[in-house]
Amino acid sequence: MTFLFRVLGSLGAQLLLVLCGAATTVIVARLTGTHGAGAYSVAVQIGALVVIGGGLGIDFGLIYFAARDRMSQSDLAPTLLWFGLAWGAVLAAGGYAIALALGGSLLRGVGDTVILASVVAVPFMLAVRYLRYFLLGRNQLLLFNGVNVVLALAWVIFVAVALMLLRSGVMGAVWAYAAANVVAFAAALVLVPAAIAVPNLRRALTALRTLAVFGIRAQLSTVLQFFSYRFDLFLVNATAGLGAAGVYSVATLLAESVWYIPSAVGLVLAPRVAAGVEGDDDDVTEAICRGTVLVSVAGAVLIAALAPLLVLLLFGAAFLPAVVPLWVLLPGVVALGLDKPIASYQLGRGRPQISLYVTLIATPITIAAYLLLIPRYGIVGAAAGSTISYVATTAIEIVYLHRVSPLRLRNLVIPRRSDWRLYSSAWQRLRPALSAGMPW
Repeated sequence: MTFLFRVLGSLGAQLLLVLCGAATTVIVARLTGTHGAGAYSVAVQIGALVVIGGGLGIDFGLIYFAARDRMSQSDLAPTLLWFGLAWGAVLAAGGYAIALALGGSLLRGVGDTVILASVVAVPFMLAVRYLRYFLLGRNQLLLFNGVNVVLALAWVIFVAVALMLLRSGVMGAVWAYAAANVVAFAAALVLVPAAIAVPNLRRALTALRTLAVFGIRAQLSTVLQFFSYRFDLFLVNATAGLGAAGVYSVATLLAESVWYIPSAVGLVLAPRVAAGVEGDDDDVTEAICRGTVLVSVAGAVLIAALAPLLVLLLFGAAFLPAVVPLWVLLPGVVALGLDKPIASYQLGRGRPQISLYVTLIATPITIAAYLLLIPRYGIVGAAAGSTISYVATTAIEIVYLHRVSPLRLRNLVIPRRSDWRLYSSAWQRLRPALSAGMPW
């Protein structure tokens, strides 16, 4: 039951973050149109790509080693803070230079000042990411989720002020996003006060090297995944312009809402598996995957049915062309929802290289699909390429899972009669907590 509470806590924080992010997209779309929404979506992805691309795998190492309590926690927190800020500054400078060089192609139409705003908060974003995964590895989910809550609220408030009061357009919206990440950094310092200290240099270097050596394999996988999953947006912008990118960003925003529960499950599952021994959580992992698939399918069906109404009411008639690519994306999104808990299981078992192997095989398929489909079919081609990528990734992940564990596909996706009894029992125990207020 504790696991369920933790999943729901993480889900609530993620929902708030994504809902606030969606609210900012709605505000930007309503006030700046498809072109402005495209520029905003592309700009926000630049900073995220720099942080994920340059993280060195330290965040993934934290999940494994912090969960097993193999490092001095008092030394680790300040090490993560100061290294995150220093290395993040280097990444921000490098990311800005690369983004400027891409201004005539993948980032066509995105101004230099907007690009600067998209990377200026990278040092704070990286430090926060490290501290959040430090908390996650120690199973301090209340504090982990607290940083997300602060970021979510600051994000929507700052963007609303920038666009609705200051009338500062896309540039103001991106600067508002940067400011929200600085506020999240301040919140992380409040929640992890031990980080505000001077680390022992020798122990700091040893810890960083250990974390990076373990996590770099998962890091490479994540970089390739993130780039390939977001390359469609950049390629749409390069071939069809910011207006098409704005429409497509709405389709991906709504489709990827199906991932909220799989992502929350994955966050909680990895440190739990890491803290146990081989075989302990196999049955639990199978049950979790079955429940995840069930909820993902139900969510996808609901979104598909409501898609035209949601797009029209939230974003306006100019964004209705997003409906068809949204429908095309949903099957792939459901498939990749299964991949998230499986990848977390493999990471928790100390096998981060599996994700790298999967991504190395799937990435060429993804890039080929985008290059073949997007120039010819536009945003619908981008959605089809993404679905091909997601299905291929999950299929390859399952092949590797069969090779290294006793888990089998049929046990991951086909509901059992015992599952329904478990859901009923969980609801009966959960309902009083929901009424009284849940301690997340």
